Amino acid sequence: MANRIERNLNVSCTMKGAERYILLWHDEQTREAIQQLGRWAANPELTFSWWDAATTCHRIRTRIEE
Repeated sequence: MANRIERNLNVSCTMKGAERYILLWHDEQTREAIQQLGRWAANPELTFSWWDAATTCHRIRTRIEE
């Protein structure tokens, strides 16, 4: 497998009561992962809040800087 590309798979899980919000993304998909947080927060049918989006986004960005 000489042409194999190494890609990191990132995982973030937020638990809200019985609900689980799980993101799986590769490093080059970080922007899309953060955008998904905003879509969840904007959806009034979900318990995922803007605070959840902000704190999860902060964790993602902190992980990138490491």
